[in-house]
Formats: sequence, C-alpha cells, structure tokens
Amino acid sequence: MKPQFEALFQPLTFNNGATLPNRLVLAPMTHWASHADGTASEAEIDFVASRSKGLGMVITAATTVHPTGRAFDGEPNAIRAEDLPGLRRLAQSIQAKGAKAVLQIHHGGFRALPHLVPANGVVAPSAFTLIPPSFSFDIEADKRLQSEARVLTDAEIREIVAAYAQATQYAVDAGFDGVEIHGANGYLLQQFYSAASNLRDDEWGGSREKRMAFPLAVARAVADTVAASGRQDFIVGYRFSPEEAPANGIKMADTLALIDELVKLPLQYLHVSLGDFNEPAENAAAHPELPPQRIAQIHRHLAGRLPLVGVGGLVSAQSIADAGNSGHAELIAVGRGAIINPDFALKIAAGRENELADSLDGPLGAQAQHIPDVLWGLLLNMQPWVPFRGLK
Repeated sequence: MKPQFEALFQPLTFNNGATLPNRLVLAPMTHWASHADGTASEAEIDFVASRSKGLGMVITAATTVHPTGRAFDGEPNAIRAEDLPGLRRLAQSIQAKGAKAVLQIHHGGFRALPHLVPANGVVAPSAFTLIPPSFSFDIEADKRLQSEARVLTDAEIREIVAAYAQATQYAVDAGFDGVEIHGANGYLLQQFYSAASNLRDDEWGGSREKRMAFPLAVARAVADTVAASGRQDFIVGYRFSPEEAPANGIKMADTLALIDELVKLPLQYLHVSLGDFNEPAENAAAHPELPPQRIAQIHRHLAGRLPLVGVGGLVSAQSIADAGNSGHAELIAVGRGAIINPDFALKIAAGRENELADSLDGPLGAQAQHIPDVLWGLLLNMQPWVPFRGLK
C-alpha cells in the first residue's frame, strides 16, 4: 500500500465500542432492485455484497419505514415481519465480506411516488404541489393519482416516528450492525427542518427549534429502541444535507444548530450528503475567515464530538486518497467509484490502484459487473455521471 492511502486503512472505534477495520464506507446507493413488495431480491444482494469487499462499513440503499414513504420503484422495505428474511440475508452478505452492515432507514415525504403508496398517501409537513420525479416508472399514473401532498396530522407524525423505531428493531432482529437515519436529500426529515417546506404553526413547525422537533424525535426513538435491545455495540448514524437553494431553506447556521442537538444523543456518527467532497459553502465568499468547503466548516464545528462521514464524487484512487488526507472527515464514503470498481478497496490496499477503471465496460454488460438491470439502464441514460466505455 502506498503511503498516501495508509490513513484510510486505520481502524476506527465508535463511542459505543463498535470498531470498523478501516475508514472506507460504501455510500448508500439507490438500486431500484427490490421486489415490488419491498422484499430483497437476488440482484440487490449481489450488487451490495459485491461492493462490500475490503470496506469498514456498508450503508444500504434508502429503505422505507412506512407504507407512505416509498420514493423509488424497487425501494426496499423495513415495515413488516415479512421483510426480515431478505434483510437478514442482506446483512449477512455484507458481513461475510468483513464490513459492518448498516441499514439506511428512510421516508420520502412529498418525494414519495403516488403509484407506490396507499391512495392519497403522499404526505408532507405542509401543503406541497407534487413535482414529477426524474425516476418514476409511471409518471402519468402518478399525475392521475395525486397532485398535492396531504398534510400530516399530529397522530400521523407520531405514527411515523414509531415506524422508524420499528424499522430499527427489524434491523436489530435481522442482524445488522447499525442503522443510518436518512435526514438528507430533501426527504421527510429534511422537509420538516426546512422553513421552505415546513409552514406549520404547531409543535412540529414555526421556529427553528420546533422545525427540528421531528428529526430529533425520530433520532431519539431510534436510540431508545437500540438501548432497549441490549445491543450496546449497535451503530446509529444520521445523514443530513447542509444547505438548500431557497433563501428560506436550510443554511449552514441551521445545520450547525441541528448538529449541536444531535451530538447530545447516543449516536455514533454523522454523515454529510454532498455532490462533491470539496463543494463550497454558500457563505464562503462572505466569510473568508472560515474554511471554504461545506465539509470543512461542519468538521470544524463538530470539533471531534462525533466522527463525520464525507462523500461526493470520489471515483479515482487519488480523489479517495485526497479526501482521506484532507482532515475534514474521519470516514470516507465511495459511491460512483464503487459502481465502477467493486473491489476498489482491495486493489488500493494491495498497491494496485493503477488497475482501477475509470468507466463501466459497456460490452461486458450488467450481470458480469454485478449491477441490477434497471440500474444499468438508468446509468446508461445518466452518462457521464457514471461513464461507459466500448459503446457504439
């Protein structure tokens, strides 16, 4: 192994005693591959397990906790006892590669798809006109079924909090090593925290403190479930998006305030969702005294209170090494790079990083590269997000 990669292969022990063998993480990636009822398929297990080799931790695709939460065709469920066998096989397939298995738990809020949820089942903190998503497989049906999200009642909010707790219990029962609460990317928890999407005037909205009540209630419910399970080494993480485009959306001050509350809970890590590891903060030009990158500002504010997972556009071995040596994150998550090179961590550890490809092999096809067929088709249409070689 070359010296620039050595930091990535140091173990990390969380505050609950759980230890990762190294600092490399498989980023959570939507695969569109679960069965229609949300149970695990062979294709998704193969996709995830093939990309778990040599890593410290694997975070699964967003897995919905409630029937109203499904935001993708082929999204996994952690809703019913019937989901347990597939979840158990998924956890075991990751652990067999030596990595910790973490189930990402999720609710889409107004980004759920009408054709995947019960009638009039797309819900939100406040009224929201639905926007046809990029990846719905039945956009016309979605338009017919529901055009505006239904505002959640207090009782329904508490039901969803309980659903996160139940999904956590399923993760424990399935043998996962942890869960990650998905509070990022414009889904339900972020919708509640953002003043751009939460216009409520009850205990779940209004001031910043009231807007964060729902995400904190979810985090507490998850932590309480873990405590009751007796699994002291069970890992709980929280993923967040640091800033939103609307003027009244989430800004860095809001994110830092949320972090200050999250670190008071028995969590093991935080995970910042970024499109690019080094993307600049909105306030970078106005505050030259601060580090310019979003991740650097967040890491400095955390001041070691919890480990931070960094992610974003890490495809080449050099970009992964640079992120690991940046000092801005204790753990480095790789998504696109792992799609292209399922064994990237093993090759880096063996000093063979020069063998890493920079694109998928088009003629070789999906099955040989352990990619579900639907995901393969979407990647073809999304080029160059993941580039292909050999295509005519």
